[in-house]
Amino acid sequence: MGVDVSVDVKVMDNPPEADVILLRREGDTWTNEQLQYLPDGIRDVSAQHVLIEFKYSELLNKNNPLADDLTLILLNKLPPEEYNAFVKLFASRKKEQKVALSMLNKGVIKKVSFREDVIDLGERLMRCYVENLPIEERLAGLQPEERLAGLQPEEVLRLYEPEEMLRLYEPEE
Repeated sequence: MGVDVSVDVKVMDNPPEADVILLRREGDTWTNEQLQYLPDGIRDVSAQHVLIEFKYSELLNKNNPLADDLTLILLNKLPPEEYNAFVKLFASRKKEQKVALSMLNKGVIKKVSFREDVIDLGERLMRCYVENLPIEERLAGLQPEERLAGLQPEEVLRLYEPEEMLRLYEPEE
């Protein structure tokens, strides 16, 4: 549709860790077809290049002078419009995610001729999101057996010095 989406774009040397998406528009304005998929806060931008930073749980420090020129989009507060539905899938409130998914199932996804492509895109976006989570968040809630699934005992033991392992157990164990 004439929009190039770039993920994990390096925008400076030694940048802080960031999940950046770059949208580069071809042409002077968004087309009607493109506007169907762009949420509020982006669809209104006339810039040809749009950088998007996703913050799931971090706070934005308004004391930072660079923050004055940023547009902040709160996914939980976006109106329930079809064009907001794709990004609202990443809202922190489950209710907002469900409404967005329902809207996509009723409208946008059915309009797209290649539903499998949309589902594949959603799966790739989710996989990318999960892969970029800090390891603590990725492992949160997993039982020890689940964390070690697929590893052979020798592989686990290679990670630890014998002294480390012995410190974990009482002599009778």
